[in-house]
Amino acid sequence: EYVTAGEASVSVAMDFLRLVRAISTPMILIPILAGATLASIAGPIKWWALGVSAVGGVCALFAANLSNDIWDFQGGADHATMGSDTSVMTSSGALLFGKITLKHAWRLTIGLLTTALVCGVFLSIDRPWTLGFALAGLVIALLYQAPPFKLSYRGRGLGELCIFMNFGPLPVAGTYYVLTGTTTI
Repeated sequence: EYVTAGEASVSVAMDFLRLVRAISTPMILIPILAGATLASIAGPIKWWALGVSAVGGVCALFAANLSNDIWDFQGGADHATMGSDTSVMTSSGALLFGKITLKHAWRLTIGLLTTALVCGVFLSIDRPWTLGFALAGLVIALLYQAPPFKLSYRGRGLGELCIFMNFGPLPVAGTYYVLTGTTTI
């Protein structure tokens, strides 16, 4: 079948969006916007700083989603899901179905994390604690999904606590800090 260059570009873009589970983007944008809303009460906000925060947050989310898929694939969770009628696959399935290799998935994850880090470093020029918020988010994401921790598999609400922190207080407070220079309202 003949595919035009435009169709191929759309296909690549759609594959990328599925791979990083872009449908979850509102999960990070909503708390960032909540932090910006609170900051706007304190005074005018710097729109460029909000934009950089949003780009950094989205790239960090995409990297976390992709690394979660990598660890689930390597640990056999995706394979087990395929053999079960009652399980639901939560990954993109790209690794399982051979749409991307582990090597390329790790490279993309590192690229996304690097972009998020560049955003954080840029914002930390005026707001030095910005990287502390970013590091806290990274540590929580690793505790949630990375071996040997994998709190998301341990029960007792530990995974949910990680999700709450990384999609609630941490990005709200981090955005508020980036936009106001303080963490107190």
